[in-house]
Amino acid sequence: MFMNKNVRADDCSHTKIGFLDRPGFKIYLSYRKRVLMFLRRFLSSFSFFYFSFLLWYFRKCHKNSLILTYSGIHPRFDIEGEQSTMVWYFAEDCMPSQRFIHLIADYGLGDPSFGEVIQRLTNLLPEATIHPTSVPAFDTLATGFWIYQYAFGEHPKGMAIFANTAPRKDNKQPRRDNEGEGLMYALLENGVEVMAVNSGYCFSFVRPQMKKFHAVLVRNKGSQFRSRDFYPQVFAKHLNGGNVLGKSVDPSVIPDIPKHQIAWVDGYGNIKTTVRQSALKIKPGTKVKVAINGVKRTALVVGGVFSVAEGELSLSPGSSGHGDRFCELILRGGSAALLFDYPKIGSVVKFS
Repeated sequence: MFMNKNVRADDCSHTKIGFLDRPGFKIYLSYRKRVLMFLRRFLSSFSFFYFSFLLWYFRKCHKNSLILTYSGIHPRFDIEGEQSTMVWYFAEDCMPSQRFIHLIADYGLGDPSFGEVIQRLTNLLPEATIHPTSVPAFDTLATGFWIYQYAFGEHPKGMAIFANTAPRKDNKQPRRDNEGEGLMYALLENGVEVMAVNSGYCFSFVRPQMKKFHAVLVRNKGSQFRSRDFYPQVFAKHLNGGNVLGKSVDPSVIPDIPKHQIAWVDGYGNIKTTVRQSALKIKPGTKVKVAINGVKRTALVVGGVFSVAEGELSLSPGSSGHGDRFCELILRGGSAALLFDYPKIGSVVKFS
């Protein structure tokens, strides 16, 4: 019906259907192509202006930004198939609730107890990033030292500290139903929140910077593993805006930082003491006798770790303590802990 009458049947390899040869159909194809091109350009332009508007709007009322990188997803503003990066600006209230949490406990390095508590906290606070720190068993001095060091270092907004070192030494009599020291909450001057068992020196280092100090409404007996079974729930509830705080407590119940003791021994064998730089009344360049657990060594008082020769013991302001640093015993190129026969945290350090 639509075949061209001037074309022979044996020349069909070069034939065209007559309908496709009609000028109207060619115009239709041209028109369709132009419409599709127009729609594609319109959608691309619309997407561009739409996202530009979002960018302007959020940038107008923001202080935070979020970088989103994606590939192969329309609409995009780059060459097809290449990766594109967009910057979205969000108002502070629009940002997802993210927190950085320090978990300090005496479970032991690599102990599965850390895994259980982190698992529980992550289930309760899915957006949180949790960093575990292990301290020696029952060592409240080390716990308090790291609560302080973390709390007053440069940190992300909303950072919180959850600590559990509970030797249950407040009462040496048999404990009923695994009862132990109570869980407490402290709000520090810089906004960092600390929830920890009120045991020994856990709060001693941050006591001067406390704005609030409260008992936490939570069961403190009924489980050997309170920091997994009871405490994560109230910690998460508080961070989510719930009311878990009980009566206010006078911070004077917290003991002072012990003087002239070892607060931490780091991986290099450097001995961090509780002696503040301001309290060290020995002039730089002076040699002093240092005694720890009956082991005596001579150290040179200096202003910097590398101000002594290789193999020489120094007493100098260390890397901890922030504005008024804690003094450290450092053996350049070696281990001060080995030199003093590996003293434990809490050992007394004497200078003469």
